[in-house]
Amino acid sequence: MDSVHFWSQVQQGLQAYPADRIASLQEQLSALEKQPTLAVEVMVQTICGGGIYLDQRVDLNLTESTLNLSFSPSQQDALGLGLSNNPLAVIAGVPGSGKTRIAKAIAQTAIQQNKQVLIVTKTQESLTAFADLSNHPFQRNINQSYEAEQIQQLRHAFSNATMDYLPLYLLPDLLLSKLRSRTELETWLPLLQTTPHSQLAQQLQQQFPEQPRVRIQLLAYRLHQLQPMLRQQLKLHQLYEELSDQDIQSLAIEQKNTTRTILATIADVLSSPTLWQRSFDWVIVDDVGLLSWAGLLLLAGLAKKLVLLGTPPLPESFAKSANSKVLTCPFHSLLNQLLPTYRCHLNEQFRLHTALAKPVYETISDRWIHTYPRSISTRLPDHPSRLIWQDIPGNAIAHDNSYLNELEGRRLLEFLQQNLLIPASKIGIITFYTAQRDWLQAHCPPRLSNIKIGTIAEWVGQERSLVLLSCVGQATQVTPEDIATALTRGQDYLMIFGQVDHWRQHSSLMQSLLSQPSLHKERLAVLT
Repeated sequence: MDSVHFWSQVQQGLQAYPADRIASLQEQLSALEKQPTLAVEVMVQTICGGGIYLDQRVDLNLTESTLNLSFSPSQQDALGLGLSNNPLAVIAGVPGSGKTRIAKAIAQTAIQQNKQVLIVTKTQESLTAFADLSNHPFQRNINQSYEAEQIQQLRHAFSNATMDYLPLYLLPDLLLSKLRSRTELETWLPLLQTTPHSQLAQQLQQQFPEQPRVRIQLLAYRLHQLQPMLRQQLKLHQLYEELSDQDIQSLAIEQKNTTRTILATIADVLSSPTLWQRSFDWVIVDDVGLLSWAGLLLLAGLAKKLVLLGTPPLPESFAKSANSKVLTCPFHSLLNQLLPTYRCHLNEQFRLHTALAKPVYETISDRWIHTYPRSISTRLPDHPSRLIWQDIPGNAIAHDNSYLNELEGRRLLEFLQQNLLIPASKIGIITFYTAQRDWLQAHCPPRLSNIKIGTIAEWVGQERSLVLLSCVGQATQVTPEDIATALTRGQDYLMIFGQVDHWRQHSSLMQSLLSQPSLHKERLAVLT
């Protein structure tokens, strides 16, 4: 395929985008064809002429990462590739191999060295995995104007400013941190001036009745000792919260073109003219999935360096895509054709218990996946198997392109009530559809409020010791990628709830899982 034919095919692919955006996207692609970035040049030349190596390098020149994180040798290779001066890095790995962790480490290292970073995911929910990056990343939202979002997020940042610093000679103090909000400081600072130490300790004991007297004495001493710093902190809180609308608007205008870290979905980026007026040192696309060539090239046009992270072809989808045209799956095509200097493959996982990893990875990968032994703190004595399928009868009810099965939901919550040896904070529930998620959230008992309940998009980059998967829905509508993500969120136990016969009738990764000999099946008996 020559480059003229390639760009023609890419332009034709724009027909899948909203009609009101096609003209501007065509214009941007045409400009990229005439003046490609280095990342664009590597991709186009690779697809059109086979693996190539460009002598040109980008001038990012990061110093060594100072992040205090442990990585395996292959993860270190991926991190090094992502931080190098190569214009393109393609990192592939099965779910659980640490792709999102690597993406965050690349972004954090770049942020610490004052680089401009754009992080892109498929959904708004997936962006939450990056919300705790330093430097207050700005999250783009397609439903608001850029300026309105800046003002809203500045207000939120100022009203929730984190000021938990302490002198270097002091260790973190959990009780002290509870007294450092604006409301608490306004209550306690006047007392520090007028109240003797013994009386202050008595009042603190009323605030923290479960704490021993010696611990309260130490807290009272620290409050007196840190009084000047706490007054300064209160003053900052008051200044932040009392900024006028005009002040915040001025700050938003100033930051409009200087915000260094932006989080956005693919749709947000392609619909935001403001972003197209900027360039970034790094554009990181986490879970690139089935992003089209048009979208991929447009993102590459914003970047000095483009980092793509995604899942290699899954067994079910690989057979379907092996003989398809190159342009149908850009990420997989690049994985197959790029030279090793631009790509890295992670063939190890650190999340799942060995007994759970074997059947799961034999289901979702046609490659050998190395599993690292890990210490297990979660045990359910009544469940010797770590992979259980609860066969729940009944058909799901359709709700606005979503599905709900109340019987399955009740059985799932009953299981949790009977197995509370694990703290609620270590338990998660995954659903394929929002209707089932909403029902479970509405009916979850208060004592289980710390359980994470969410759809697949809300679980990207996250894990829990015990995960319960609600398989409500149509097998033909659930993608292999979503199934693979769902099966790899539980570290120690995975309990699946769904109708076995339904999933056996349709070719999917679930059908393959049901044939695994180590999968323990239990049938719910229903009296009629």
